[in-house]
Amino acid sequence: MPFRAILETLVVEHEPVAQGAIFCDDEGERVDSCAGPGCTDDELALLGATIATVAPQIPGGTCLRIAFPDVVVWVATVESGCFLVVRCARGRDGAVVADLPRAVAALAAHM
Repeated sequence: MPFRAILETLVVEHEPVAQGAIFCDDEGERVDSCAGPGCTDDELALLGATIATVAPQIPGGTCLRIAFPDVVVWVATVESGCFLVVRCARGRDGAVVADLPRAVAALAAHM
């Protein structure tokens, strides 16, 4: 499955704002991920597991923005309970959310 390529495209197109992306199953387990500058795969795995508690509450076709002091996290549901999480630097993260529907559609097409 080309999940990593989809995540990598999203991160690379929005560097340095996008720091990493993870595609998780309905239990928050990593299906695939792409860590960019300032982020590790382990941090993304922990983030995905943490977000699993709120991801089922996000209506399909919408995105949730969670702002922390130094990062912003965008969450979007894909299908069958799976979800996409993108970790961003604060500020200008709106450009990333504009591409989330495209990434969600690409991930869903390969499920």
